[in-house]
Amino acid sequence: MVKIKEYEEQNVLHPTVSWAQRKETISLKVHIANAKAPTIHLTESTLKFQVEGSGAGGSNLYEFFLEFYKPIDQEGCVYKSASSCIEMQLTKLGRAEWWPRLIPENMKKPHFLKLDFDKWMSESDEENEELQKKLAEAQKSQESSFEETEKAHDVVVNFYLAMYNGVQFLLFCAIFLSCILGRILQGSDFQVYAYKHVGRLVTFAVLLSYLETMHSIVKFVKTPWFFPFMQVSGRCFVTLCLWLGGSPVQEGWAVWYLFAAWSGAEVIRYPTYLLQILRRESKYLTWLRYNAWMILYPFGTFCEYCIFKEALVLFEEHGQYIYEIPGPVSFTLRLADFIKVYIVLLVLGISVLMRHMWKLRKMKYGLRKKFKPA
Repeated sequence: MVKIKEYEEQNVLHPTVSWAQRKETISLKVHIANAKAPTIHLTESTLKFQVEGSGAGGSNLYEFFLEFYKPIDQEGCVYKSASSCIEMQLTKLGRAEWWPRLIPENMKKPHFLKLDFDKWMSESDEENEELQKKLAEAQKSQESSFEETEKAHDVVVNFYLAMYNGVQFLLFCAIFLSCILGRILQGSDFQVYAYKHVGRLVTFAVLLSYLETMHSIVKFVKTPWFFPFMQVSGRCFVTLCLWLGGSPVQEGWAVWYLFAAWSGAEVIRYPTYLLQILRRESKYLTWLRYNAWMILYPFGTFCEYCIFKEALVLFEEHGQYIYEIPGPVSFTLRLADFIKVYIVLLVLGISVLMRHMWKLRKMKYGLRKKFKPA
């Protein structure tokens, strides 16, 4: 076996060789620029290297010989040439472990062999790197799991909203068709008994609409909770007065028109929401959604006012729904007084609602600019 000492005594140019290790591999960097095809003879225990190129001794022939501390896997070793160096990666044979040195303990370290501090890694460094990799993988897995959970949550929410809007659409379709078909088939007689035919269905659909307030509160939708709450509460108060007023109020002319206006607005609104959930859009339905309210909302409010007026007259004439509250400061609660206050709030409420709907319309269609002729 040729000893390194014998190589150093000969008139041979040695390139600078930097080395580093990991638990499974050894990396060697031969600092030779513009190297031609190197001659490499590798065994399990030795490496003989020869190449022509530019090194510390100028453009010349360079070579070196190394004997390894432990065996090398010849099949798992590769190299690549760069403009300024040749890099080799050698795979340790057998169990992966850290070597205390590159060459055997009984041999002197060659003067051309140096540590590659850019790639050098100790056992603790590799453990830290492995730990960081594991932490990064765990974080990535957690983020992926969170994204999957979020997607599953969105799917469940969208399914629920689609079901809710679909059910409400069917309920208000039934109300709207009952009002229209009843008026066509039975004439004006149906208008008098509109509450008798669809009153319970209207009450159920209106009460179910309170879920829209909850949708806003729990962030299922982006709409502010105040506007659906105000609208649904107003409708509930109307249905309460219809129920308490009995036949004199229920058979009024405004009831049929009110139910037709409410259901007409909702058979446009709910399918629009349903299409949005499904990421679809109907141009004509969208146009109706942002324009029909300008007629239906004020007309429906006028019908509500007429019903409140009839109920107010009835309750005051008969002295109905008056409650005395005993105590140190006794006072009387009259439903008629609540109706008077609500009529004032009704005017304010419809103005706020109309302004809100107008803002939504502007956001959807924007302001059209008129161009003057040149």
